[in-house]
Amino acid sequence: MQHKDAKKSVREIGQELEAAYVLEGSVRWEKAGGQNRIRVTPQLIRVSDDSHVWADRYDAVLAEVFDVQSTIAEKVVGALGVALGEPAKQEITSRPTDNSAAYDYYLRARETWSRGDEESDVRNTVQALERAVGLDSSFTAAWALLSMSHAFIYWQHWDSSPQRLELARAAMDRAQALKPDAPETRLARGYYRYWGFRDYPAALEEFTAALRSRPNDADIIEAIGLIERRQGRWTQALRTQRHAGELEPRSTDIALQGAETACMMRRFADCAEIADRMIRIAPEQASGYFFRSLVILQSRDAAAALRVLHEGLERSDRQHLLAFAWPQFVWLGTPEDRAALAALPVAAFGSDTVEYYASQGEARLALNDSARARVLFDSMRASSARRVRRYPTDDAAHSALGIAYARLGRRADAVREGRRAVELLPLSRDAFEGANRLDQLALIYAIVGDPDATLEQLRRLVTIPTRITPGELRLDPIWGRLRNDPRFQQLVSQTLPTDLQ
Repeated sequence: MQHKDAKKSVREIGQELEAAYVLEGSVRWEKAGGQNRIRVTPQLIRVSDDSHVWADRYDAVLAEVFDVQSTIAEKVVGALGVALGEPAKQEITSRPTDNSAAYDYYLRARETWSRGDEESDVRNTVQALERAVGLDSSFTAAWALLSMSHAFIYWQHWDSSPQRLELARAAMDRAQALKPDAPETRLARGYYRYWGFRDYPAALEEFTAALRSRPNDADIIEAIGLIERRQGRWTQALRTQRHAGELEPRSTDIALQGAETACMMRRFADCAEIADRMIRIAPEQASGYFFRSLVILQSRDAAAALRVLHEGLERSDRQHLLAFAWPQFVWLGTPEDRAALAALPVAAFGSDTVEYYASQGEARLALNDSARARVLFDSMRASSARRVRRYPTDDAAHSALGIAYARLGRRADAVREGRRAVELLPLSRDAFEGANRLDQLALIYAIVGDPDATLEQLRRLVTIPTRITPGELRLDPIWGRLRNDPRFQQLVSQTLPTDLQ
């Protein structure tokens, strides 16, 4: 579908997808005699010589769409001369549901689920899936995705109530009662343990079992990579994420995770390769430009890094890129960039009002509007404090509250909240997010003007994978008070370790 209106040859598309064969065709719908009918005209094309290996035409009523789907899959496999194992044969011939309306809601849910991490998309996914299982209570895949959607809402702290986690468990139990060993069910069980309890070993066990049924499923492989990263197995995590990207080369989400892992490990050549692919396959997406500019910053070429961001502003969703890369626009951008950032609506940050107030406050500081900045940081404080009161163990909320206090000059409160965040999620419990809590504690110390404590944190951070990079230390003005300190100069001048485990 991403190539539906592209003016590219099959050979160009195949090369872009790194595929030897391309299956293309058309689907036409019509209503006749009270029935919805479809006509499918698939054709399999060899990329190397643009030759047609197989083609056919199928006419059917909508209720028979799964038969058509299975037949096409079997014909393609036969044309390619591939021998399928029994699990794959069962996958091809199985029907997810006999209710076409339920399947339509499920497809709508898959679409909104795949868009990203916006709260509205995930809640729309829940609504569509509730309709699907309402029409067919034996729809295993819909129950499994419903469980994952509820668990993700819980994980993101959009609703971290026991009731939300119970909804995730109940949907998972329905999927398990129907097909306990189905890959979808195992994936749901794994994410329930991951997003509900941070039980990474149990989640990894479920994902690994699911992979045995679907060894080339990029979603399952990506899930395994996410667990490996949180367990601190960084090299293996990057290897796994790159494999997922090879299987699903057009997934910007998989690419984003791989780029983030590579950058945190300071494997900037790997990060650049992934970022360039992201820009090539999805120039309308913001994340590729962000990571490409981050890599360029490591060579201290701030002007070149800014040019990449400006290219992104022209080619991608402007508001999304400004929101996604707001720290870089604050300390790297032009006054016009900062003014554009300061003019963003809260909707550009989805439901994350804390991130909105943080970006607006920093932008106003960079524009020398300290009075307005203080008002925004106080709003950040109030929003973070509400989250802390509602969810006292939300480590990210404590970090944000600490940064807000630091910007408001409340030193003791800032340090207390930053330390509390680290206590709630130590590095030993989560190597990925725990590193972010340490990053933000260092940031708090820098803002309140404690050079000794800041340097103590930075000395630790340069030995582990983290989002703080050499380029940021050299260029971000938030570290400006330390620039004349010989200890800081030594820290940023040394070659920081790469390929961290």
